[in-house]
Amino acid sequence: MSDWYQAIIDTKASPEEAAFRALRVTTRLIGDGVIEPGVQFDDGTERDAAEYIPGPRFAEASGESPQCAGRSGKMEVHLRPWVNDFGVTGLELAHCSICDTELGRDYSDEFERVKESFGRASAQFLSGSPHPNVSCPVCNAELAVQHWQTQPHLGFCHLAFTFWNWPPFKNWNEDVPARIGACLGHGLVLTYGRL
Repeated sequence: MSDWYQAIIDTKASPEEAAFRALRVTTRLIGDGVIEPGVQFDDGTERDAAEYIPGPRFAEASGESPQCAGRSGKMEVHLRPWVNDFGVTGLELAHCSICDTELGRDYSDEFERVKESFGRASAQFLSGSPHPNVSCPVCNAELAVQHWQTQPHLGFCHLAFTFWNWPPFKNWNEDVPARIGACLGHGLVLTYGRL
């Protein structure tokens, strides 16, 4: 089985707001029994994300049998700059908002160039550049990475909740993304990726 994830990202959180917003969400999910209260780490090294395991109501909330629920991985909370890097490597579509071109497999050479450009933008964002540019290979416009529409969404944000090998949220008995959005007071983005 390959590892995959779905991520709920807050594209509006500033670096200064991320920790407070993450605390609100984790407190809510712990209270709902979706995750365990203790932060779980695999080893003693410094991590970029706090990790939580499924809680006592996980099976009920997700609609999974307790046996299947036990195979779900961790939820990671990212409080530093986050990019959906596995989404970059598995990019399906990229839409330029200037020339309205939708790049995909039909534009193989151009699509590969834009994927490489997103890879460079990822490194820049993670190094502290808040709005790296990605060039459109069709119209040559330079757009801030946040102005591209992609499938999957690539993040470029300061707060992300990554759910490794959890059942798809669309199949849950409870709407976890909506619950997190209500906790933060605005809509969020759901994205995905695969190792």
